[in-house]
Amino acid sequence: MLSGSLCGWGDFAIPMFTFAVFLWIPQELRLSRLRERELERFGQEALAPGGWFHENHTGFMEWAAQYDTGGPNMRSRALHEEWMKNLPCRLVRFEQPLSADIMAAQIQEYLKH
Repeated sequence: MLSGSLCGWGDFAIPMFTFAVFLWIPQELRLSRLRERELERFGQEALAPGGWFHENHTGFMEWAAQYDTGGPNMRSRALHEEWMKNLPCRLVRFEQPLSADIMAAQIQEYLKH
């Protein structure tokens, strides 16, 4: 099992794929989750203006906000859509926020067929 964006570095594994899942989360929720993760990892003080990680955090969040509109030259939905065209396996797409339990149940149903 692999997870995350495999574009480029994971292309060697494409022929071995038997099943793939694409998970898209609305930008507002995605960015909120990223902010929470960054706060947990680095703390409010580090992310605040003048903090040791503020510049990196700000740049990362600006980059992440471009996912839906960026072209295929960056890690973006456009890049992922192109990459998924080459998959030799079934692909399940989740394009709305669902609980992990619901997605797991749906994936199990897809795998039965």
